[in-house]
Amino acid sequence: MPSVEPLVVVATAATAGESRPGAEGEQQESGIRSSWHDLYAPVVSQSDDDITRRTRLAAERTWLAWWRSGVAAATAAVGVGGVVPQLVSGGRTAYAVLGAGYAALAAAMFVGAAVRRRGVERALDSGGFAAVSDNAVLALTLAATVLALGTLAVIVAQP
Repeated sequence: MPSVEPLVVVATAATAGESRPGAEGEQQESGIRSSWHDLYAPVVSQSDDDITRRTRLAAERTWLAWWRSGVAAATAAVGVGGVVPQLVSGGRTAYAVLGAGYAALAAAMFVGAAVRRRGVERALDSGGFAAVSDNAVLALTLAATVLALGTLAVIVAQP
């Protein structure tokens, strides 16, 4: 039995008899344009409600990313500050200090997530935009960099 592939036709808002200058090769029948562009690159129209919904969902995904970062930092805190000192001889204090630093970074990520989410929701409600504070980005970046380099230093210095 021969296979039959479906034909997809995209109807546009054209009306019968409407023409566009320079639209060569188009056939207009019953308000349907059949040019290559109209068939394969349909016009996408989104309502304001749909755009707002999608923006809120994107904001939620960003909030969850902040949380994932906080959970990762908390996991590092447990590993570096709690598990590793049990496995190494000497130098436990350095690991405990680093573990406390990772725990503080985790707490900052959780608080930052809540503050950011609140700011984004307020901005969306008023139709505005909420930029991330440059100071917050710098502070978190510096904290994470110091902890990463500190961890590297302690690992390299370990006999």
